[in-house]
Amino acid sequence: MKKTKWLGLKIAAGALVTLTPLAALVACKDTKPAPAPTPVEGIFNVQGGVLTGFAPNVTQNDVKQYVAKHQGKFVIPNGVTVIAANAFNANTVKIGIPYETKELEIASTVKKIEDHAFYGCEQLETVTYTDVESSQLQYIGVSAFAGCKALKSFTFPQALVT
Repeated sequence: MKKTKWLGLKIAAGALVTLTPLAALVACKDTKPAPAPTPVEGIFNVQGGVLTGFAPNVTQNDVKQYVAKHQGKFVIPNGVTVIAANAFNANTVKIGIPYETKELEIASTVKKIEDHAFYGCEQLETVTYTDVESSQLQYIGVSAFAGCKALKSFTFPQALVT
């Protein structure tokens, strides 16, 4: 297979054949790869304020110890601004929120909870905030808490618009 080298970009012959009218191919300036997510509290992956889920190699026991350290609550740490789509979706993560955890506490710095973030977390009964008065939460995505069958209490902060 013939390869064409263009500004350091290798494109295999025929790679763009199926694209419908391709008027121009613009080369982007060399960029550095995004920094690796930083483990926060030893169990979370956070990159630029976005919590994407659990850090690699975290075990169910690590999560249980974290919850025990926070008096039985699953606490989203301060500094997180977005909880990414599917971050703790019970159908997509191999390690979930421990079943006995009934309370989720969201840091007041969280502005957005994306789609399906806590989907299927059947054990959750209560969603609270570290400080509801200063909560910056403005958006809760589609089905973010769908399938949370035990959910009894969810306080909506004033900043919430959707």
